[in-house]
Amino acid sequence: FLNLFLFYVVCVLLYYLLREWTRREDVSLLTVILFAVHPINAFLINYKTAGNNTIFVIFMLITAVFFWKYLQDQKKWHWYGLSLLFYLISLLAHEIAFMLPVYLFLIHHFFKAERLRKKIRLVLPYLGVFLVYYLMRQHVLIEDKAAQIFLADAGVLSRLATYMKLLAWYFSKLLWPVNVLFLWD
Repeated sequence: FLNLFLFYVVCVLLYYLLREWTRREDVSLLTVILFAVHPINAFLINYKTAGNNTIFVIFMLITAVFFWKYLQDQKKWHWYGLSLLFYLISLLAHEIAFMLPVYLFLIHHFFKAERLRKKIRLVLPYLGVFLVYYLMRQHVLIEDKAAQIFLADAGVLSRLATYMKLLAWYFSKLLWPVNVLFLWD
């Protein structure tokens, strides 16, 4: 039940953002319905341990909501501060959230006609938050002998190649959702 509730929260936040961006309730609702019923999202509901994945998505969407609110009224810096805070929380929930500054830049780029320099300046603090997270993570992993053994074989290029391979798989399943099966022991 908890996973279903968390997925519902994701859908509500996604609907809110889409409605804000498009100003069309029908398109937003249809998009969220398609998102909700897509088979690739079934694991967020069906697996007991998938709650942490859904939680980081919730925090990422909240980050985007606050960032969008700040873009609407740039005199209200508290929205920007809350966006940075929830970005840190999303990183703590799941490190894949490190990609969020790229998404925020794209949101800003496609929905606001402002100078490129300003768009980059608004994204840089998110990279600072990521750097703080990364340094904390490295400090913890240095102390964890098991993590050192596990991570010793994987260099940065190897991790990047694996990430790109996973992205390609994911996008292929978005377009053609056949044989989507997650197995864990």
